[in-house]
Amino acid sequence: MHFFNKTVLFVLVSLNVLLAKGAGVTADQGFLNQELVRVCLRGDDITKVESLLARGAKVDSSHALMAAADGGNAKIAELFLSLGADVNFVYPSSSRSVLTRAIAYGSEEVVQVLLKNGANITAVPPSGNIALLTAAQCGRKEITDQLLAHGADINAVNKDGSTALMWAACRGYTEVVQTLLTHKAHIDITNEYGTTALAAAAYNGKQEVTALLLAHGADTGLANKSGETAAMCADRRGYPEVAKTIRWSPLRSAWAGAVYKAQERLDLD
Repeated sequence: MHFFNKTVLFVLVSLNVLLAKGAGVTADQGFLNQELVRVCLRGDDITKVESLLARGAKVDSSHALMAAADGGNAKIAELFLSLGADVNFVYPSSSRSVLTRAIAYGSEEVVQVLLKNGANITAVPPSGNIALLTAAQCGRKEITDQLLAHGADINAVNKDGSTALMWAACRGYTEVVQTLLTHKAHIDITNEYGTTALAAAAYNGKQEVTALLLAHGADTGLANKSGETAAMCADRRGYPEVAKTIRWSPLRSAWAGAVYKAQERLDLD
């Protein structure tokens, strides 16, 4: 909630400063402009936006699109795109593009509109996280599906080499992890610190995700730049059950393999 409030304040203040730079902006004009931004941020009915525009409200279409991305109203987003808004707009003082802001707020319909209008899913905003990594970081399973359907690189990395799978594992978003694994994400990629998705899950005590990664064959023996394996990370962070799950995994796999081979021999007999 604090993040949302700060974002609203940030966008409002930024837009008002921008508009105030021009000479001749009356108090009435300023009110209309500010109200238009508020309506976009709230995701109100598009008729309110159309009414304010008809009354003379004037806001840069790309800035209004950014506000609409926060508000989650796809029709408002479409309106400002039709008025010339830049679908790949990044506000100078913001770390996110219109697309990554819509993803962060879980605005699935707005994301769909942006993708339909050619949003660049590989663009790297100042935050360093491209669209798919943002979706994973925020636990947006449906948007992850959308992006993958539009050809997002499932193994794309950010500035430190982290993947979408690492982010989803780190935060315990089981459904997103499952989606990425279903789409054949590379499970044992390491970032510049030597961290894997398994280590990220273990470090943060995410038992369910840890078990899921192990079931998909995550390598328990890989160590990070400090020489720690995933199990060691879990121990150090105070998650003994997670560490136990990781350490027992190879034994379970060996036992399951032995049982399978024994069953094969029985079937042949």
